[in-house]
Amino acid sequence: MITAQQGRVRARYPGAPAGTLKLLPAPRANPHGRKAITISMLEDRHRDWVTSLGPLRTRDSTEIARGRLIPYAYRHTYAQRHADAGVPVDVLAELLDHRNLNVTRARDARLPDPARRLRRGHGQDAPPVRAHPRRAPDRAR
Repeated sequence: MITAQQGRVRARYPGAPAGTLKLLPAPRANPHGRKAITISMLEDRHRDWVTSLGPLRTRDSTEIARGRLIPYAYRHTYAQRHADAGVPVDVLAELLDHRNLNVTRARDARLPDPARRLRRGHGQDAPPVRAHPRRAPDRAR
């Protein structure tokens, strides 16, 4: 999916060096593809996409609340899948662009998902983890 998006961006900005292009370039006032879309634009497009989907269900057929599907949740899923696969915490920190290992450790990302839920006392209906909407995760600390 990312490779396909990179291809679309390169086709849209054929003269620009690939290293300068944003993966999700702003649609206006961006002649060289170096300006990314805003967080609110990403959230709006994501909300439209989620709304267009049919019912989403877990393996046990429980319907997933659409309000739980927020862009930041994908970051947690990415981290958790790597942690569950045994990726060392220092490698996981690098993948997540955490500058401090304690940030990665504080997220409980190294525990398998069911253990993490049980430890926090959350079941399947736990609310999503939300980042501050205008602050880049783990960089403003």
